[in-house]
Amino acid sequence: MKLKAYSRSEANRRRTPPPKKPQVDTINDVLSQYLQPAKKPPPPPVPELSAYDEKLAQSFQNLDQVDLMIRQTFGLSTSSSSTFLPDSSSSTAAASAKASCRGLRVGSLTSPLSSIVSIYPDRLEYNFPHPHEGAVRMLMYFRDLSEIRYDAKDMELSYHANRPLAVFLGFYDAADRKHRLSLKFCTTVEADVVIAAVRKVTMIRVM
Repeated sequence: MKLKAYSRSEANRRRTPPPKKPQVDTINDVLSQYLQPAKKPPPPPVPELSAYDEKLAQSFQNLDQVDLMIRQTFGLSTSSSSTFLPDSSSSTAAASAKASCRGLRVGSLTSPLSSIVSIYPDRLEYNFPHPHEGAVRMLMYFRDLSEIRYDAKDMELSYHANRPLAVFLGFYDAADRKHRLSLKFCTTVEADVVIAAVRKVTMIRVM
């Protein structure tokens, strides 16, 4: 058998153990230095309103007020859906009587839903569910009404509005005396209270 001879340096090299592999933690630490998530830039500052922007916003607010006044004047639908322009001298007065009502009617338009009617010194108020306009706030001033009647048998209060109701075009004609608005009270007790309050402020015919 033949034996190979090695030099001392070569023998030492062969006896040297192989280098150890780097630990995973060390690699992760190195990589983390280069793979850090990018920092999000700070949000831009909110710009302040300039004098022009403030003036423009004020102009839009004034336009909303003008639009509301026009709609109230001509009986158009508004956020409160009032039919007549309120009287500022008595708009803050408290209601003298309230009652639940049903069977609401405006000309040829009727509704089976109920509402609450409130009597004030100058008007009566209640909501009418319009098929297209939603809940219309009826502000019916006594100065604009005529032929106010109360049918005790049917507990029905009816009247004629002398001014056109723009929200109810096609349903109510102020020029036609046969066109009337009406509501029926739910109980006789409530009806008596409301009719007594109406009698104090305007003429009413009880049938």
